[in-house]
Amino acid sequence: MEHLMQKSYQKLELGAVLQLLADQAGSAEGKARSINSAKEVRTRKDVTKEKVAEFRNKGLTIAEIAKKLNCGINTVNRRLGMKDY
Repeated sequence: MEHLMQKSYQKLELGAVLQLLADQAGSAEGKARSINSAKEVRTRKDVTKEKVAEFRNKGLTIAEIAKKLNCGINTVNRRLGMKDY
């Protein structure tokens, strides 16, 4: 079992291995790191529901809207699901 773990660890970078080991050990540092990373939610400010609604009212598909706005299909779907559309 250890041999298999060593092989998989060789493929990871050293920092990733150290983070993985800290998280597995359940250390306070590992828990704090995972809590802090969960707080970092990145949202796009350039894709608004108004822009998406405008393109949608022109008859564009979701994929076409995503291509024009240079974003993903899920971003477009999220904007369409927002209230006041």
